[in-house]
Amino acid sequence: MNKSTGRAVAWAAPLFAIVEQKSTKQTHKLASMPCVLWLPDYRAYLKTINLSAAAFTVCQYPDEALRLSEAQAEAVGQDLIDITGVRVHLRPFHHQH
Repeated sequence: MNKSTGRAVAWAAPLFAIVEQKSTKQTHKLASMPCVLWLPDYRAYLKTINLSAAAFTVCQYPDEALRLSEAQAEAVGQDLIDITGVRVHLRPFHHQH
């Protein structure tokens, strides 16, 4: 190894250490939050759904709405959009006392 190559390696070593350190960093997923589906055209929340009949019912309060995990809410919301064309917004559910 010549002198200039040795200097380049010495200069780059801390950069490689940072990249190596970042790639081994562990990530932690947050717990899935219960969600409800808001239908803005109805100004109401989704209460029940029957995709085979393209039918659903709504309610005014999130406490009465269908509660789903985030992944389920995304899937059901997309199915509802595809089948009925209604606009759907996913909202986190916070129980109110």
